[in-house]
Amino acid sequence: MFKKSALVNMTLSYAPIGVGVLLAILLPGAMRNPNPYFVAAIAFYTVGFVLFAAAKVQNIRKGYLVSFGSAQMSGWQRWAYRLGYFLMAIGVLLTIALAITTKTIRP
Repeated sequence: MFKKSALVNMTLSYAPIGVGVLLAILLPGAMRNPNPYFVAAIAFYTVGFVLFAAAKVQNIRKGYLVSFGSAQMSGWQRWAYRLGYFLMAIGVLLTIALAITTKTIRP
């Protein structure tokens, strides 16, 4: 097994546990006062998308109109691309926590 595939397998194995722990931490606070969680979710979505879009625009300027992943990106672009996705994922977790606490969806 190669190093990259081992890292991907480990991430996919432990990601559900990490998501469950984060939701367990976020839910009690969101139940008491959901407004700051809503603002935080919007902020994470916005900052994450701006970082993602900045990296993609630079990639498009290089001539890669359609690309998947960060293989053609420079160091800072790769960092911004991955951080953007990470921040948007945190926004999704906050949104799920808010949906559960406001009884929009049931756990």
